[in-house]
Amino acid sequence: MVLYGYGLDMNEQDEMEEKSFLSAWQGEKGRIARTVKTNDREKMIQYFEKAQDRLKVFYNPHNFIDEIAWRIYTEACMNPEEKFNPDTYNGEAFEKYVQDEMYYNGRGRDEILEAIVKRTFDFFIGNRGIFKSFAMNKDNLRTSLVLYLTS
Repeated sequence: MVLYGYGLDMNEQDEMEEKSFLSAWQGEKGRIARTVKTNDREKMIQYFEKAQDRLKVFYNPHNFIDEIAWRIYTEACMNPEEKFNPDTYNGEAFEKYVQDEMYYNGRGRDEILEAIVKRTFDFFIGNRGIFKSFAMNKDNLRTSLVLYLTS
């Protein structure tokens, strides 16, 4: 008996829907990753590569930066106070975070980008020293960077 049509049984239909969802989700993550300005991405990759952090075994510099972009995007979309349209998003939340931290800390863009990389390493580890994926972490990545800025 065919329940969904198309000549597929329920398990085949579920599998097709899951593959379709994952494909769409990965495509959206890729679109968001491309919203990080090239110069910012290059600087953050440099900071990632010079970091002496054990998390480097889980990520290469490119997917690390992609995860930062995705997390900032999802935080912005989940916050009703932020007015970003998910369909036309072009890095506005990332840029706002960088600009706000530059203003509040009186620091240059490069220093803020390095602090974001440092903050992200801590974000992964959490306060118990246990690796947490972005999905498992319920905290916001976007917090004050004052602790991550060198004097």
